[in-house]
Amino acid sequence: MSFFKRRAFATALALVLFAVLAVIFGIYDLRISQAIVNQESSFGRALEVLGVLVAPIFATLAGLTVMIFFIQEKNASYRKWKITFSCFVAAAGIGYTLYVFADFSLWQRIGYTIVTFFLYIAVAVLLFKAPRSLLYELMRIAVVTLFYLVALLILVDALKLCWGRIRFRQLSDFSQFTPWYKPRGFTGYASFPSGHTANATALYALTLCAPLIKSRAGKAMCYIVPGVWIVTMAASRVLVGAHYASDVLFGAAISIALFYLVRRLVLPRIRPLSAK
Repeated sequence: MSFFKRRAFATALALVLFAVLAVIFGIYDLRISQAIVNQESSFGRALEVLGVLVAPIFATLAGLTVMIFFIQEKNASYRKWKITFSCFVAAAGIGYTLYVFADFSLWQRIGYTIVTFFLYIAVAVLLFKAPRSLLYELMRIAVVTLFYLVALLILVDALKLCWGRIRFRQLSDFSQFTPWYKPRGFTGYASFPSGHTANATALYALTLCAPLIKSRAGKAMCYIVPGVWIVTMAASRVLVGAHYASDVLFGAAISIALFYLVRRLVLPRIRPLSAK
């Protein structure tokens, strides 16, 4: 089977699985939540905070990558503007990360801040030492990631506002429940789709790094790690009653579909270095 046939088969299989799950959850959403929700779950509570860190950390790393590339690329057009913009993106990512850390205790905030600080320093050092060809490819990945994160934020928040679905843990009685296929409009509720799951799915941007890795195990990990994280986050959101099964299904599906759309639109417009 050729590469394109394998890809077409995998896409078709994913669409069928999504459709089947959407139908099942459309029928059994409420029953699933009634059976498994535990709002006191320490696992679910921890991921409720940590789960939103993927997007700001990725935004920071992408901003650093673009900034360092153009610092070294002396003859790039609009170089100062690109450096300024990438600095702003990295700063925004760091700022939002610190905002998330505010939900922890003082010593936890200090610990997490130190860990992320050294992460960014280590990445910056490695980027400055990276060969120009590798840094260029990483810059292309970073630009795609930034467009993807912005589009994801706008789309998910817009859907939340106009769908108006009430969360399971906000139900005062089960008559307030509505299935995912019945949007309620602007009600002030924001269960559908799951923003945490869509955010966690942003880790799927790691798949862009797979072509840069030589080992088959390394390539596989670029898909396995995001897959495990997405499932874990989705399960935690249903467990604490923050979302229904359909919310996390659509959160992940929308995020992945948007990733491939943005990649298809943006990546070809930043030509590989070999084409320049």
